[in-house]
Amino acid sequence: MVTPSGVSGRIAVDAMGGDLGPPEVVAAVKAADALYDARDADGGKKAYEALQAAVASHPDAWDLQWRLARAAFWVSEGLPAKAKAERKAVSQVGWNAGEAAMKLHPDRPEGPYFMALCIGEYSRSIGVLTALRQGIEAKFRDPLLAVSKKAPGLDHGGVWNALGRYKFELPWPKKDVNESIRFLRKAIEVNPANVRARVFLAESLEDRDDQGDVDEAKKLLAEVARAPGRQYDPPEEQRAVAMARDLARRLGWQVEGL
Repeated sequence: MVTPSGVSGRIAVDAMGGDLGPPEVVAAVKAADALYDARDADGGKKAYEALQAAVASHPDAWDLQWRLARAAFWVSEGLPAKAKAERKAVSQVGWNAGEAAMKLHPDRPEGPYFMALCIGEYSRSIGVLTALRQGIEAKFRDPLLAVSKKAPGLDHGGVWNALGRYKFELPWPKKDVNESIRFLRKAIEVNPANVRARVFLAESLEDRDDQGDVDEAKKLLAEVARAPGRQYDPPEEQRAVAMARDLARRLGWQVEGL
């Protein structure tokens, strides 16, 4: 629910396998994808703002709505912890866009997936306990579970990152570290280069602390430090390396390369 998961790499402009619509929508999609691919330079804000403007003009364009949800998640997750009001506002935009994409094409996984990620960010903004009291958990969890069955490889295995982190960050007695570990191992199975999954898995293993868990966690962070980058989604890989660096610092671990 909170800090859900891995963000997307590029999903083909012709994801539906057909015409994207009028020329202005095609142009907006291509421009937004170019901005999103370069999102490490500006935190994704240009893509987010361009998609907001495009969606305002073309609210029935599925390709724009799900991309807006994707960009909103990226921007929201990258905000500092104290920026709760901004995180809430941005993630709400993404939640609405993902919901709109679901209504436009209920058979496609992109809408529910990115909607769920934005719901997770919304939960971060209001606090996990408040989100649980408001019944938001199922709105986050259920779309992800459905996507994991329908499109398990979506977003380079990001759906498993999200489920694994969700199980880790729930408060007791809902927290389930073993399930978190199972989901995150699945993420690496789906995408062997998955950097974020390694970071999340390392933290879950360290928390469980069974025999061999800490050694494996340190090995995973070392793999992150040695990751060549540019394997599937460079901005996402860079963000995950920064997460690994923060985790190593919090745990007091010296990991060469972080």
